[in-house]
Amino acid sequence: MESMDAGTLGARKKPATLDDIQKYVPEFVLREFAGRKQHVRAPLTFQTKAALLFADVSGFTQLTKTLQDLRGDIRGAEDLNRILSDYFDIMIKSFELHGGDVVAFSGDAMTVVFPGDDLTLCARQCARCALHILEATKGYSLAAEGLENELTLHAGAGAGEVQVVQVTCENRGGLQKTTGGKDVYERCTCVMMGEPLIQLKYAEDLANSGEAVVSPELYALLGSAAAGVGASNESTPLSAGYMRLTELHGAVTTYDASTSVRARAINAIRKAPCDLRLLGAYAPESVQSKLRDGNFTYLSEFRDCTVLFMKV
Repeated sequence: MESMDAGTLGARKKPATLDDIQKYVPEFVLREFAGRKQHVRAPLTFQTKAALLFADVSGFTQLTKTLQDLRGDIRGAEDLNRILSDYFDIMIKSFELHGGDVVAFSGDAMTVVFPGDDLTLCARQCARCALHILEATKGYSLAAEGLENELTLHAGAGAGEVQVVQVTCENRGGLQKTTGGKDVYERCTCVMMGEPLIQLKYAEDLANSGEAVVSPELYALLGSAAAGVGASNESTPLSAGYMRLTELHGAVTTYDASTSVRARAINAIRKAPCDLRLLGAYAPESVQSKLRDGNFTYLSEFRDCTVLFMKV
């Protein structure tokens, strides 16, 4: 019941399973969409309580140029991929340890969601994770690579009600229909909106290298357990209430991955399996090709490109 139809994702020696797919699908998609027997056409909106963390790495742009100049396009790209993967691995392990779910990569930055019914608990997990990743990556050295480049991290965090909107569902490849005659979409996209993302923008902008800045909404949820100092710049006054987090006191909240929101959603799917073609449509497009082929080996290269950023 958990095998993805080979005709949908292409020929592969071993069909993609739920365990293959769920790694690349956000928790809120697992929870809201995985149990459906057919797609719900966009737009579809739902709300969830969550704390959000935006973690941004500085130094990779200069590192990219250094590696390309010193080692050339081929080796330089492969070395950059290896270093980036190693650095991100430290961060992602911390996110998982504290109950975070990576929902977006933006170059060398990540947006992480800490979802749950108890927003105070979500805020504590997010804040503790922010301090943990700063400590875990502090002093990260590239001396063994023969490089003097330095990588640093800063983070911003917010909390509140997040709206998740399913904005597109595309069947670009003329994929097969389900037994019920409904289209099986090749690519579905969800986006997050809401006040916590605005909080992230200001918090991240206020954070200097090696710092975590949290919104007044998240800081209030931490209560007396938190210690920090006010953060401000030319565009955000001290009176706005953003805080540079320095400590988080009290007992460490135990996070049990086996009983997390994600784990409960996956277990629910196992008990009442859905068509995995529906779930696979929410994986990133670059990953879908790997699910089709059953091959997760990546070759790196430097490319010239033009980037367009649009804000609605």
